[in-house]
Amino acid sequence: MKRALTFFIMVLLATEATAAERDTIVFNGDTLKGNIGDTLFFDQTLYVCGRTSSYYLYLSYERQREPEELAQRGTPAYDSALTKFNNGILKVYCPYFKQKDTIRLGATVKNLVGMIAGPRYIKTYDTYIEIDNNTRPTSRPDVGDASLIVCEANLEHYCPDWSGSLSSAQSDTDYQRQHLKLMKALVNIDADIYALTELQPGTKALNNITDGLNEMTQPGRYAFVDDKDTQIVKNVKVAFVYRPDKVVPVLGLGFPYGTTYQELTYHNREYVQAFEEIATGERFVLSMNHFKAGAGDSTTMNSRMANVKHLVDFIDIQLKSNYYRDDDVLIVGDMNSFMKEPPILYFDNAGFENQLTKYAPTEYSYAYEKKVEYLDYVFTTPSMSAQITGAQPYHINADESEIYHYSNGEDTTMYRYADHDPIIIGLKLFSQPKPQPVDTGCAAIGFVETFKDNFGDFYPVSVTGAASWLWSATDSCASVNGYSSKENEEDWLLSPYFNLSETDSAWFTFEHSMGYGVDTLWPERCRLFVSADYKDDPADATWTEFPVKTAAEWEWVSDTVVLPAQLLGFDSVVVAFQYNDTADADIPVWYVRNFTFGSICSEKEPENPNNPDHPGIADFDNTNLLIYSVYNQLIVKSDIASELVVFDLAGREVARRSDVTDCSLRLPHGLYIVRFGNAVKKVLVN
Repeated sequence: MKRALTFFIMVLLATEATAAERDTIVFNGDTLKGNIGDTLFFDQTLYVCGRTSSYYLYLSYERQREPEELAQRGTPAYDSALTKFNNGILKVYCPYFKQKDTIRLGATVKNLVGMIAGPRYIKTYDTYIEIDNNTRPTSRPDVGDASLIVCEANLEHYCPDWSGSLSSAQSDTDYQRQHLKLMKALVNIDADIYALTELQPGTKALNNITDGLNEMTQPGRYAFVDDKDTQIVKNVKVAFVYRPDKVVPVLGLGFPYGTTYQELTYHNREYVQAFEEIATGERFVLSMNHFKAGAGDSTTMNSRMANVKHLVDFIDIQLKSNYYRDDDVLIVGDMNSFMKEPPILYFDNAGFENQLTKYAPTEYSYAYEKKVEYLDYVFTTPSMSAQITGAQPYHINADESEIYHYSNGEDTTMYRYADHDPIIIGLKLFSQPKPQPVDTGCAAIGFVETFKDNFGDFYPVSVTGAASWLWSATDSCASVNGYSSKENEEDWLLSPYFNLSETDSAWFTFEHSMGYGVDTLWPERCRLFVSADYKDDPADATWTEFPVKTAAEWEWVSDTVVLPAQLLGFDSVVVAFQYNDTADADIPVWYVRNFTFGSICSEKEPENPNNPDHPGIADFDNTNLLIYSVYNQLIVKSDIASELVVFDLAGREVARRSDVTDCSLRLPHGLYIVRFGNAVKKVLVN
């Protein structure tokens, strides 16, 4: 009976004994010390877990998983899993076997006969080793009834400019073979979006991949998301390649680490990009990541934890501000972490759902030292989870022999184009009903963002140049500085949306300071805008500009803007701080902090204040009541004594006086709601 791709490894014959005359055993991890010197027949299927270049195979009764995939380090469950792994591997001496042979990890061995030479060491001298289930996959795994296919892939240092330690290729021949293998793999996968990592910064690698795909499929079939990366830096980066006939990128590319990290370690290793499916108009957010290497290494754990915290915080800010107009987030990438390591558990605790534990819990994306494990992951927000049709690794790399790596021979198949298996994710996007808020009428706004701890609900958009708005831990503020690139910077810091649809009046205050550059040009470089129709791109919005108050260099100054009537009555009003630097000689730094936004709802027609059943709101024109401010003081004057109550914009009571006719209160700078008897008025204390 013919077996698919079954072959035999010949070994030396040392005895005439038949299998029937030998002792039979089923190996389950127990020591074979008591059988040393015996020749045993293993009546079971064993799995290839490892191989060497000097005649050895490593077999086990099952594929062995990394213990930290199963339990957290330092727990009894982890210790048990580690013991199971250490005891579960048989080292088998095969005189004619070498790593260059085409045995894949995970292949099976039946009818093993060998002499026990140690507690877990076997020498095969008397029969054949029969290898089966060695078939390579030829098409991507099934991920259900998907309308979009996303492929997450590590390219193992794909660098067209291969000289130096950054690249895996060490010659033009190496690179050309690497490129060909990669192109064959990506074409075979046939994804609508490729989320890629470990490719060379700059534009050459992305151009070569996109051009190569278009040459092997059809002109214009693929494009890449422009990350405005013009520099060659010391670290590989992540990137997105997509089909323009299937999806379109929307909004700007997000950088959780901020763009001033261009020459540092992580700026190029975390990107967030929203895509819209052309056929349905549905949108989702895709995040591609490459965390610090060193799975299982405590010395690099802090770096990976910083990676995951930056990412989760960044996405949280965008979702709270409704920047993407959708809560559907898909996070993929090489997280360089085992399933039970803190970075992966952090995703779990933050409410993201692990799609690989749902669709492929016993699979893996990497093989190392006789173990399999996940280093690559798929996480989603709960709303996105329902739109995932499947997620599976495609085993075309991790199980393959190194002989198929482009640097070790002439092979030009797609197999072993890299060391990680790609992950295939199926999507079927649809609109989900969202709970409708209870209509409680208009609510006054009392919004405060100090920037003390982070961006809060603000979010940065970098239009041009390498810089961006960043949160400064040192100065507890939002900051931007174009000095690092000195090239046509346009960067926006945008507030969340404020609903002014039923607003009588609205205003905002903030503190800011400026330094460096030419102070007379600061108002041209640092500008303030408000829009009632901003959606995705600052260039498409209608902006009303307000002058920015300036002071001496590095002096903090308070500024207040009362919105004009033409900006009221809209439900999506945005405040924006725009940094626009177009010269080398006058590059300023801009700091912003303590932003507040307040509004008062539209009131009904005032009732007759003399009617005790309808006290209403007093008509200021018909009384001798005066409420105003001067020199940081709130002044109240009236012919009739009444109770005075003062509220801040958050609705907190800050002062109360009884039976007042003439009162002066010293208050911090800001806007207040003043109630005197039945009269209500907003007052700016300045």
